[in-house]
Amino acid sequence: MTTDSASLTVAFAERPPDFVRQMATQALTGFDLRIPDDDSRAAVESAVRGADVLIARKRRVGSREMDCAEPSLILALGRNPIAVSLRAAANRGIPVTPIPHPGAIAVADHTLGLLLAVARRIVEGHEGVRAGAYRERGLEPAVTTERLFAFNWLGRKDAFILDGLELGLVGFGAIGQEVARRALGFGMRVRYHQRHLLQQGWNRRLEVEPVGFVEELIEESDVLSLHIPHTPQTESLFDGPMLDRMKPGAILVNTARGGLVDEAALAERLRDGRLGGAGLDVFREEPLPAGHPFVDTPRLVLAPHTGGAGAGGQRELFVRVAAAVRNHAAQAAQQ
Repeated sequence: MTTDSASLTVAFAERPPDFVRQMATQALTGFDLRIPDDDSRAAVESAVRGADVLIARKRRVGSREMDCAEPSLILALGRNPIAVSLRAAANRGIPVTPIPHPGAIAVADHTLGLLLAVARRIVEGHEGVRAGAYRERGLEPAVTTERLFAFNWLGRKDAFILDGLELGLVGFGAIGQEVARRALGFGMRVRYHQRHLLQQGWNRRLEVEPVGFVEELIEESDVLSLHIPHTPQTESLFDGPMLDRMKPGAILVNTARGGLVDEAALAERLRDGRLGGAGLDVFREEPLPAGHPFVDTPRLVLAPHTGGAGAGGQRELFVRVAAAVRNHAAQAAQQ
């Protein structure tokens, strides 16, 4: 392996989107970065041939790519190196290092935060505490002790726990996988739908269950969380009829894009109690227009599209990639 970072060859095993390419190029300055011109086999093999480090994103990296490059390290973008043939890498003695995506981590945290806020009625409790709503119940403040306290002093009876509930993930990329990891910690059963289901080995490893039809997932989930892109095919996918497929009292969480949901239909089903609640970080118009129906819709928690805040996005992801490459080169130089 080349240990001089100035001539160290780092190659993508696919052509990433332009914004990803830009972030990678900035972070990997000082390395010989190769990116395929397209995703054809010839272009990929030309880019990876003789590379010291391969970067795996979504395109499958198997025996052919590894034999062409003969790398000393494969970096898999995301917590789970699903795109990499781990058997082929192990047979060739090539270490595979996952690089968890900080943006996906942030959005997953936010998703669970919205869900918890809905389930535990945190916003309503906060507002009631600040407004002193206990006075409406004829209560007076009193000093508490270990055994003497005013449990649930606002008398709310609509909170519930996540343990034992079924979470349906519409989309199971990096964010969906991070959400699943967190939801399992709350004792939820996790199922997902996406166009290309994972191999059974990965489903078992991640403790998730694939569902072939999105309608089945929608109908059987206690909580539905959206993690798919906004495209012409997904425009208003969750319209009135689709929302009516959800379980009575089910929860909808959307940290993907606002255009996936018919907002008027959702507001109507929250107002009439058909759905149990919703947590939304994204909207069809942003910022949310004054007078929007969501402003005074019950059982709804709103956030100002801050799911990815504090994580650094793609830029931070490739800062981590560059750090891993430098660390690998330093270790090799010491051997």
